[in-house]
Amino acid sequence: MDDILDLAIENISSFSKLKTLSRDRVSFCSSNSIRANREETLLKQTLKDAEKNRTKIYQLRNNSSDVIIGVVALSTSRLDSKPALLIDYIFISNKFRIKNSGINYAKFLIGFTYELGLELQKKVGLSYVILYPDNEEKKLFDYYKKKYGFETIRENVAIQRKTKTERWMYLPLQSENS
Repeated sequence: MDDILDLAIENISSFSKLKTLSRDRVSFCSSNSIRANREETLLKQTLKDAEKNRTKIYQLRNNSSDVIIGVVALSTSRLDSKPALLIDYIFISNKFRIKNSGINYAKFLIGFTYELGLELQKKVGLSYVILYPDNEEKKLFDYYKKKYGFETIRENVAIQRKTKTERWMYLPLQSENS
C-alpha cells in the first residue's frame, strides 16, 4: 500500500526515455499472445507518433523502484467544433492491471488527464477529454462509462479523425467555475 503513495507521473518525451519504453514494451504486454500482439502493435504506433511529436507520452511510475506502471499518450482534437484533449493511448503494464495487482492504476492516469484538461481549459479553452476504446475490447466501453463517466459520442457529431466504424467516448471538462 505504501507504493501507492510513492507514485509519479512525468512526461517521457526525451528520446532516451522513449527508447527505454520501446525496449521494455514486450514485458508490459498481456500474457495472452493474441492480446499481447495487439498491445505491442498499438504501443509501437504510439512510440512512433511521439517521436514525430504527434502525441506526448506520460508515464506513471513508482518512485522508490523506478518501475513504469503505465503510460498515457495525449494530443488534441475537436469534438463537434470544440477543442478536446485526446487520449491517444492508455496502457497499464500487465503485472499492474487490476486483476493482477488489485489496484486501479488507470484511475491515476485518467485523473491526471482530466486535471491537465482543466489546467489547459483555463489557458486555451478546452471542452472535453475524448478517447477511442479499442474496438477489439468491447467491454472497455462499459468500463469507461461506469468507472469514469465517459459517454458514447452520437453518430451525427463530428470528430476530427473519426471514421464511421469507430465508437468514440467523451467526458466534459467541468471546472468549479462552470
